[in-house]
Amino acid sequence: MKRKNTIITVLVSNTYLVTRDFLEQLMRLGTVNHYSAWDTLDLCQVLAETDILVTGWGSPLLPDNFPKKNKRLKYICHLTGEMKKTIRPSYIGSRIAVTNWGSSIAFATAEGAIALLFSVLKQIPALYHSVVNPDVPFEVTRPVMSLHGMRVGIYGLGFIGQLVAKMLRPFSPCFSFYDPTIKKAPRGMKQHHSMHDLFKNNDIVTVHAGLNDATRGSVTYEKLSLMPQGGVFINTARGPIVVEKDLARILREKRLYAGIDVIENERDWLKSPLAKCSNAILTGHCIASTGKIGQQVIQQTALENIRAFIHGKPLKYVIDRERYRLMT
Repeated sequence: MKRKNTIITVLVSNTYLVTRDFLEQLMRLGTVNHYSAWDTLDLCQVLAETDILVTGWGSPLLPDNFPKKNKRLKYICHLTGEMKKTIRPSYIGSRIAVTNWGSSIAFATAEGAIALLFSVLKQIPALYHSVVNPDVPFEVTRPVMSLHGMRVGIYGLGFIGQLVAKMLRPFSPCFSFYDPTIKKAPRGMKQHHSMHDLFKNNDIVTVHAGLNDATRGSVTYEKLSLMPQGGVFINTARGPIVVEKDLARILREKRLYAGIDVIENERDWLKSPLAKCSNAILTGHCIASTGKIGQQVIQQTALENIRAFIHGKPLKYVIDRERYRLMT
């Protein structure tokens, strides 16, 4: 593809994803058309005049069956992870290549999960409260604990689940996982073939699965009740994977402790039944925030892929039909 003739269309209004510096770097790779509003846009016409399309959080839903009609658009570079609100199934596996951020930003959610896990194990909120408010009683129902030798179960062994295991390994826990898409267990990890076994055989369960038909509502009271007294449940994936009222019930029974970054309705955390559970730490879907570092990683990943595409080199994080099906 000739760089000077390459039309790069950016359909992103999010200023965290698309900065002036990012647009300037894109301009070195081709002619850039940036649209931050699209209510009056004829998307079919815009795409018909585009070689490379850049999308991300908040981008519009692309026209259905467009790949069959279009001969020019060759590559969609999706800046973020979740893409089903923008890119329809008909684009996946067509002659148009589609990529997203893949594992490039996985470190952020993995760090968040680990931060929540240690906050629960070490009773950090309770310890803080006891220091700054020594005269106000605060319920501490479990002693501070170590991760050493604990059984850690990972629900979903994708990019993030694998990275969580790698980061936790120096603390010497015992790892196992449940993920029916994994055919061969990684070295040093036991594979469970049912969620029943995952929850029954672990002191800690941390969720890193995508939200899809198979995972929605899959964590129930029945599964949670299989964990030992004082067990720890962590969710930094998607709220609807868990039946929220079931988790709240078992927390009220003081059987488990939880670190929760995601819930069913994140527009109103105070209405969640989890908000009244003193043995849960809630972080408002902010625990994986990365600031400038995350922004730089997202943009650099996209720029590397766009350069590779222009020069006919392999792309990273290509989305095929199976990966798309399993995505949130």
